[in-house]
Amino acid sequence: MNDKAAQYLDAYRQGQEVAGGILYFKALQQSRLDGSADSLDRIDALLAQLRSKVQPQPAAFLGHPAAFNFCLFLAFYLGDYLSRAANRPLDWLAREQAADHWPEQVKRPDGLAGEVVGLIGDQPFLPLRWLERRLFTDATDSCRRWLEDALHRLSAPGEGEACLLTDEGEAPDIRYADGRRVEPGDGVLAQAGVLPGRVRRMMRTVDAGPVVEVELTGSGQQVWVLAARVAAQLQRLPEDIAPTVDEVTSYFEGLLANGPRRADWSGQEHARYALAKLHEAGLLGDGNPARMLTLWQQAADLGYPPAEFEMGQLFLLGRHKPKDAERALIFLHRAAKAGWAPAMALLGDIFRAGEGVPPNSVRAEEWYRQALAQNEPAAAYWSAHALMAEEGSEMPELALEWLGQAAIAGVAAAQTTLARCYETAAGVPRHPARAAHWYQKASAQGDAVATQGLADLYAQGLGVAKDVPRAVGLYRKAAEADVTVAWYRLGCLFAEGREIARDLDRAYDWMRKAADRDFADAKARLMQIKQARVVGQLDKARTTLKLADKLPVEVLFKLAGELADPDLPETLPLAFELYHLSARRGETQAIYHVASCYRTGSGIARNLEKALKWYLRAAETGSAQALHDLGLYYETGELGPFNPSLAFEYTQRAAVKGDHRASYRLACMYQEGRGVEQNLEEARQWMLLPAQYRYQDAELRLVQLQQAGSAKRSGLSLLGRLRWPGKS
Repeated sequence: MNDKAAQYLDAYRQGQEVAGGILYFKALQQSRLDGSADSLDRIDALLAQLRSKVQPQPAAFLGHPAAFNFCLFLAFYLGDYLSRAANRPLDWLAREQAADHWPEQVKRPDGLAGEVVGLIGDQPFLPLRWLERRLFTDATDSCRRWLEDALHRLSAPGEGEACLLTDEGEAPDIRYADGRRVEPGDGVLAQAGVLPGRVRRMMRTVDAGPVVEVELTGSGQQVWVLAARVAAQLQRLPEDIAPTVDEVTSYFEGLLANGPRRADWSGQEHARYALAKLHEAGLLGDGNPARMLTLWQQAADLGYPPAEFEMGQLFLLGRHKPKDAERALIFLHRAAKAGWAPAMALLGDIFRAGEGVPPNSVRAEEWYRQALAQNEPAAAYWSAHALMAEEGSEMPELALEWLGQAAIAGVAAAQTTLARCYETAAGVPRHPARAAHWYQKASAQGDAVATQGLADLYAQGLGVAKDVPRAVGLYRKAAEADVTVAWYRLGCLFAEGREIARDLDRAYDWMRKAADRDFADAKARLMQIKQARVVGQLDKARTTLKLADKLPVEVLFKLAGELADPDLPETLPLAFELYHLSARRGETQAIYHVASCYRTGSGIARNLEKALKWYLRAAETGSAQALHDLGLYYETGELGPFNPSLAFEYTQRAAVKGDHRASYRLACMYQEGRGVEQNLEEARQWMLLPAQYRYQDAELRLVQLQQAGSAKRSGLSLLGRLRWPGKS
């Protein structure tokens, strides 16, 4: 079957037909299936057009060989896209071949869906099942979404969501607010009676008990709703209303025009709120923020708590409205006092963090407690967090229960914490697969700590198939978010070179960042990396010296800088040779470095006479560093001669070039009359630049000089009373 897939894909790229033809081949070519992400959107558009204009019927459509080939080609294209995105090979199996590879606990698909099966590792993928739904039903789940779910299954533990479920017989009995039982296939409005979808199944989870799984219309996203939150989150649609965006929008518009004026899901207030949420989700055209704001404002003015909550968030975050913490609190308090749990939880967050109000842990806890009584996920997480802090090293059972509820509901911080519990056996038996699942969920929401945790599991092969290159990619993502552990892990992996190419330069760069934060044994490991790296650097330097006449001076100078390391004395002699060679060929900065090496004895015997000679050569090239240093050494006599006049001259030349250190020393000379006649106005002028850099005590000296200048201008002399730092 792999050969057949390659044949179909090659034929398309070459604009040729296959045996039996491919129906709508010209339309497929016009869709430009070029392997780009945009091509997925073009597939969606093509299928939507077919569904609208042709309305194919399964038996008649699939009875045509060219139509069947059309489906096969799209399946092969999606499989190829998935394989490249996952960077893993995919094997195609015909129905009879797939029988031996199908998981025992999963029912094998009938009809078109099972004609060909893609296999990556031990994971089966069914692009024809998705295609069957798009061609022959009103499903609108996108091509991108199918691929995202497939990639998630590859990156999450092999058990998938099965590791989170318990097998306790029949599906749980879960009820809507009106007492009717939730059934698979029910058309519903999810997320507080707003987004259309269908109930897929009811399950029992390990971490949070019974849940309802809903597939949202349009995105195809699958969400889990806790049984305890069904009454507040799910509304069953009337039988005559399909769970599509168009029909639900018409339903809400009808309520808005003719519905009763009451604050429940069948009233005008909810219709305004829900239509605004659909605009916000981008399900109604371009999002229309103006109408969204108008609808929310109208519903909030009518006292509808969910709308008051949304207005509070807008003012709190400065989204579509000017940021205004005071107005945000007014809306949020109104919603919370009316019993809207998300507003209670957000008020808890506000008082905990002190956002727009003084921090108040007592009030935060009060709001969290009220929200928790209504099973609000955010409150469950923070309540668990507080309880864990109280208990210290122990993991209370109640905290785990709350973490599970929050994690199932999508709170990323709870997912990360629960993953850590499963990884480290904190209050629960160690279960790496569950840890990997929750890390993946939180990482997908942008939680960098979870990304680092997931990388750890891939690096060790715990709960997932070992995949060091994938671990490196995840570590890099976490490292970009400044997760210190990720820096350290990358340093170790590149230094060790196990299952990835050894790269001591990268190892050094990452480990140095971790060492700067004094993480674990990063400083000791950094020294080991330096020592391992220096062998190659020394060999490179020796080779470079042999070829020096043929290489640009810039290459020699750069290598000298990379090689020189005061912590590794063996690098210094070769570095000096490279600096010296570069200096003889006129590299200005190299001349300065040679002077410094002679002064300090770095890589060469200390020789102050030669140091002075090279400093003077560097000064002749206009080096501000050399001019500054000569001024210092002539004033201190470190290089032999003590000469205040020359000290002033070289310091002044460096200061004119903009060296703020030289400006500071020149100002001090004018201020204290060292090597030049005292002049407080000149001192003040030269002290301006170092004061901007906050160099040493320049700011204090500048203030004193300004005060002295003011006093002099008013006829008073403070000179006798001034005490300059360092002077008695």
